[in-house]
Amino acid sequence: MSGTPVFFMSFFFPLVLFLIVAAVFLFAIVRAIAGAIGSRNASRMSADETRMLQDLAASLEKMEKRIENLETIVIDRARKSEFEKL
Repeated sequence: MSGTPVFFMSFFFPLVLFLIVAAVFLFAIVRAIAGAIGSRNASRMSADETRMLQDLAASLEKMEKRIENLETIVIDRARKSEFEKL
């Protein structure tokens, strides 16, 4: 039973840190898009800015998949450790 808190803590804090970084990254994207839409020069957005926003969106999708994979790993390991206790 004493191994469970260490196991939980060893995956919980990195996961929380990763989620915080993802949230900051998402906030930056949303703010950039909102600023582009809200400004009068939104229709004059350069090709570089458009490409940069598309790259950010693609990176965010990859990060979302990584988070889902990490959540799956943590849940599976927690279930396995609970099953082994029985």
